[in-house]
Amino acid sequence: MTAEHTVKDPVCGMSVNPHSAEHRSEHGGKTWYFCSSGCKSKFDGDPGHYLSGEQKQDEPVAPGTMYTCPMHPEIRQQGPEIALSVVWPWSPSR
Repeated sequence: MTAEHTVKDPVCGMSVNPHSAEHRSEHGGKTWYFCSSGCKSKFDGDPGHYLSGEQKQDEPVAPGTMYTCPMHPEIRQQGPEIALSVVWPWSPSR
């Protein structure tokens, strides 16, 4: 999949192929594409939040914090580094 054939999931920022995406929503006269049903549900619940362009400030995390992949919660690692050629953001485990 090349960058020219992808769009950005407005919830998690993951690159999504609009031609094969299973999860879609219509809002504001535009089709939005999602990587998963979870991202689609979050968007459907508050599209304005995800389309406002405002970025939530990251809270500082303690050294040694374990991070969990939002798409594959069974994958955990110390620090937010990208692993296994994953391109989406990592979330601190809480």
